[in-house]
Amino acid sequence: MEFEAGRVVRSKAGHDSNDIFAVVGTEGNYVLICDGKERKVEKPKRKNPKHIEKTSYVLSPEEMAANGRLKKALGRLRAEADKSSGGFVNVQTGYDRG
Repeated sequence: MEFEAGRVVRSKAGHDSNDIFAVVGTEGNYVLICDGKERKVEKPKRKNPKHIEKTSYVLSPEEMAANGRLKKALGRLRAEADKSSGGFVNVQTGYDRG
C-alpha cells in the first residue's frame, strides 16, 4: 500500500488509535506520520502501514511546511468533520470515530 506525503491517515492501533496524522514519508516498511503537536515534523512516528487507514484528504506542501501549519490544518479537518457528521469519517471506508 502506497502512502504519499501529505496524505491524512487515521491510526487504527496503539495508544494513538483514532487520531489523525499526516504522512511525511516512508522508511523501509514503515510509514512516517506526524500531527504537528505530539509528533513534530522533525521527529515523526514510525507506524506499520497495517495500523493506519488512508482518508481521502491530502494536505498541500504549504500546510506540511511547519508544525503550526500542520496542526492548524489537521484541526480544521477535525472541526469540519465533527461539525458535519459528529466525528472524523474516513471517506474511503466510512469509518466514524465519533
